[in-house]
Amino acid sequence: MAPCGPTSSYCADRSKYVFWDAYHPSDAANVLIASRILDGDPADISPVNVRQLLFDDA
Repeated sequence: MAPCGPTSSYCADRSKYVFWDAYHPSDAANVLIASRILDGDPADISPVNVRQLLFDDA
């Protein structure tokens, strides 16, 4: 698969796929990545997720 450029086309339904080309995450993948960074447990992001970093009183 060639990298994106002027001749590249978008996947018809980017909500159903992880990548729409060889380099760019789809809408569905971006939602998953963002939710894990924001609210993930230590298996996803460590030592704390972004929400804990911003709002933890400890």
